[in-house]
Amino acid sequence: MALFELEELAAFVQRDLKRATAQLVLDLVEDAILGHPRIGPQITNPPQRGVKGIALEVARRALLNPANVQAESANGTSVTYATGGGGRGVELTDREVTKLRAIVGSPRNYSVDLTDANLGGYVWSRDFPPDRRRSP
Repeated sequence: MALFELEELAAFVQRDLKRATAQLVLDLVEDAILGHPRIGPQITNPPQRGVKGIALEVARRALLNPANVQAESANGTSVTYATGGGGRGVELTDREVTKLRAIVGSPRNYSVDLTDANLGGYVWSRDFPPDRRRSP
């Protein structure tokens, strides 16, 4: 499952990209997103709306600023790198993880089916286990 097409990446960053470069970035972004333990298993095929935009933003950052430089100076040669929530190269920021979890749903959000079939024909009540003397 591709999170985005190579042509979409070139259009998004407004640059002509070599196919090998674009494919490498796509593979790395897919590894970062689909390999995330709380996000990857929840992504559908095709991906939910909003996943592509975040994937393209991660790819743009990897292409245009792979070292995650936040500030530079010229003559004094000073470079400042970002710290915290998303580092160098193809990493998801804390904000991207939060957005993706909101889009695809969190594995913490689950439900338990307490219908008749799961309780041997008895309906859930405050008096659990159900009084087996009552018929359903």
